[in-house]
Amino acid sequence: MTGAEEHAEALKELEATEAPQSFNWNGADFPCLVSSLTRGRPSGPGGFTTEAALVLFVRVELFSAEAPLPAAKQTLLYNAHRYRIESVITPAGSPFVKLICQDAGQAT
Repeated sequence: MTGAEEHAEALKELEATEAPQSFNWNGADFPCLVSSLTRGRPSGPGGFTTEAALVLFVRVELFSAEAPLPAAKQTLLYNAHRYRIESVITPAGSPFVKLICQDAGQAT
């Protein structure tokens, strides 16, 4: 088994832990690992603003020609909250894709 295959198996095992996580994108639910979730209400010009950042790791094998990888500027739902995908990172030879998201209500 290659290192990438071992990594994919480890991700699959982690997805099946006691508190499995998923997000909804393009009408389907996808299991994922949540690296970080930050929410706050910092003070900005004109008052308080809402800020959120979400980083998800998703197995590449979950996507196909019918359900291609998400792209920047698309939105997804996580814990009933809408996020805009800011960046999609796929390390070379990696079995996962990293989605870096912001609150969809935040201006870009």
